[in-house]
Amino acid sequence: MRFKQSPLALLVAGLSASLWAADAVDANAEQSIKIEGKGVFAGGKMVYEEAAKARATVTKKAIEEKTSTANAYQLIDKLPGINAHSQDGSGLFGGTLTVRGFSASQMGFTVNGAPVNDSGGYEVYPMEYVDSENLEEIFVTQGTTDNDAPHIGATGGNVGLVLQKPQDAFRLRLTQTMGMNSLYKTFARIDTGKTGPVKSFISISDSHGNKWRGEGRARRFHIDANTMWNLGGGSEISGAVMYNKMDNHFLRRARMTDWQANREYDYDAKFAGRQIRPGVADNESGLTNYFELNRNPFENYQVTLKSKFMLSNNLSLDIDPYFWHGKGGGSSGTTLNETSYTSGMTGCPNGRPGRDLNGDGDCLDTNVLGYTISKTVTDRPGVTARLNWAVSGHKLMAAVWYEAARHRQTRPVVAVGANGIPLDIWADESITRADGSAYNGFSGGLARNWKTNTTVTQLTLQDGFDVGDNLSFLLGVRTPRTEREAISYGAGSEAEQAAFVRERGGQGGAVSDTRRWNQVLPNISAKYAINERSHAFVAISKNAKTPANFSLFESIQDNKLVGADSRFTSRELAPEKSLNVDLGYRYQGDSFNFNGSVFLVNFKDRQSQRTDDDGTKRNYNVGDTKKRGFELEFGTSQRKGVSFYGSASFIRERLSDDFVQYVGVNRAATGTTPETRAAQVALPTAGKTMTDAPKWLLGMGANYQKGGFAAGLGAKYTGKRYGDLMNQEVVPSSTVWDLNMAYKFASIAAMKRPTVRVAVSNLFDKNYLGGIPTTQINAQKLDVNNGLRVIDPGKNVALSVAGSAPSYDIGSPRFVSVSFTADF
Repeated sequence: MRFKQSPLALLVAGLSASLWAADAVDANAEQSIKIEGKGVFAGGKMVYEEAAKARATVTKKAIEEKTSTANAYQLIDKLPGINAHSQDGSGLFGGTLTVRGFSASQMGFTVNGAPVNDSGGYEVYPMEYVDSENLEEIFVTQGTTDNDAPHIGATGGNVGLVLQKPQDAFRLRLTQTMGMNSLYKTFARIDTGKTGPVKSFISISDSHGNKWRGEGRARRFHIDANTMWNLGGGSEISGAVMYNKMDNHFLRRARMTDWQANREYDYDAKFAGRQIRPGVADNESGLTNYFELNRNPFENYQVTLKSKFMLSNNLSLDIDPYFWHGKGGGSSGTTLNETSYTSGMTGCPNGRPGRDLNGDGDCLDTNVLGYTISKTVTDRPGVTARLNWAVSGHKLMAAVWYEAARHRQTRPVVAVGANGIPLDIWADESITRADGSAYNGFSGGLARNWKTNTTVTQLTLQDGFDVGDNLSFLLGVRTPRTEREAISYGAGSEAEQAAFVRERGGQGGAVSDTRRWNQVLPNISAKYAINERSHAFVAISKNAKTPANFSLFESIQDNKLVGADSRFTSRELAPEKSLNVDLGYRYQGDSFNFNGSVFLVNFKDRQSQRTDDDGTKRNYNVGDTKKRGFELEFGTSQRKGVSFYGSASFIRERLSDDFVQYVGVNRAATGTTPETRAAQVALPTAGKTMTDAPKWLLGMGANYQKGGFAAGLGAKYTGKRYGDLMNQEVVPSSTVWDLNMAYKFASIAAMKRPTVRVAVSNLFDKNYLGGIPTTQINAQKLDVNNGLRVIDPGKNVALSVAGSAPSYDIGSPRFVSVSFTADF
């Protein structure tokens, strides 16, 4: 095991050593690990749930079992319906998630009540959010999205990360974590305690970890802060800040054959050296897979303000504004042609078009190495307001959510040094054309120089009431109205395009496409109390997902809008809609807790996404699907120090339609080249299983606690999955075990509750495939001899569809970390 120190780590070590040496042991100090309270089971993995819909929660106690660098996906991986995979044991490199087969981009994520999904494509980046030390709980609603949730992309439910409240008494908490792959994390938090009606905390952490395969590392600096002001009479105001800055090298995605040949398949660890030779047409295309060029720098912060005003005994007003800012993106190596990519610009010797990009005195080079980043800058202000009124046996709620997100996306290219390292990983200084204008690379045939303005207004009404002593209802409706304005500036800068428009009297230049979607999304749920211990519930909800912003840019080709008959302007841009039905039963005893539910989901215009290796996101409509399944969950309270947890999920999602696409191109005859017209074909996907949707998921946990000692053993079984819609490539099933242990020592002088924790993931070092970030339509070639159906044969084109191999995250090997925590 390799360990690495940081300045903060040395500070913690020095302070701890001095306090260990001070005076005598406090004989009255609390030494026992805290036992869960009433309604909390299985070491905090399960709680009493009262909502009339499927919902699961992990508490602070369960969160503490994981390594301190764990991301949100890792913290909920045993819950029913959850298929979570992390790219490494530390959690610093992110991962993938599905819930009942819904991808993370179909789930609405919030931190402290504010949305954190990407405002354009709804992606989720779990390593950016709250430090696990500051989390009170994480809840998941499977299927039914909360009625007043601030989401336009949640067809599968929502996930909420709840920030801890500040402590009532002053406290300094220090945690030092070290582990395999040179992992370290130093965490420091100060709680001010109550100062009159106000209490606050602020925490700072610094983390570092190397990749477990190949070269590269993750660096993360993070700040969380929270302040609460008690106004009295049930009214209060709280404000929270979350800041994160990361620079991670990518772990390379692998095809099935890559993984089978080499578990440690990754980017090139060594740089072969630049080729810069005057008078020679240099070709550096073989250098783009160097690990230093493939990384993900990102910086973001979120500010939230939550306020609750009691206007009377039965009337309250909540006003929750927020602001999110983010900058950065995924990068890769690329090559530029000194003439083709700068046509029309004069910058080469003898006044020829082009630009000498590598400084060798010529413009002959066809593949000059560069670093390109899918750069995104997002500003996302919003506010949610709710009026709650309890009157005449009804609990009424009226809410409004407004958001105006600005999403600027470019693909600048940065020069690369002789050592293969980009000169500016953030691309604040990038390559320009000969005339000084910014160069932007291409994404799917279109220059990635985009702006998206997304405005959302959502009204919500809700009424909860009882019928007799045992039956209760909750009726609600939300009406999100979304407007997306997609602006493509072509290959030029905004200023350049504006000048272009002025020169042509308002004609040409930037191209925009504005779409509007209005939805009415009702929901109804009912709960029947069978007795004091058990109840049954039913929930029916309609959800919708506004098309991702990059779908609009697919309707722009060669900086022109595609005609109205384009598939991108019709079905591809239809909102994904789901009808979710849950029928469930809960037993909530003192020593045993059980949840069970049966669900069905009918999809219309099911959207699926894939991300190419260069970061290009593509959207495709797979038509209608039907999802059926059930979930079981149980937990026990401690008996003689032992408690158990278990979950089981069965999910079957079938596609209802064949996938229709075009093959070939429309091209007029030229010389000896005959005319061609694209053919329309259908791939036989009807009846196939949706990608990355395992039929079976099983979770297990056993915990033991006695005095200051605690230990837990867990396992997760993931059934076989498919990497493509044709189900041609099967991902094998896997079972992964983890282990955790902790010991809380007696307090020593000013050092309170010193605790050592050990966390082991993938205990038996299972070699398996994890997430499927890049799915495909068909993994193998299809033609008329093996199922391809011809709708329109076109003219002079081959009636076949080439196969494309899906890409996977290789499962992380065994990982061990050790943490020491103490309060002062």
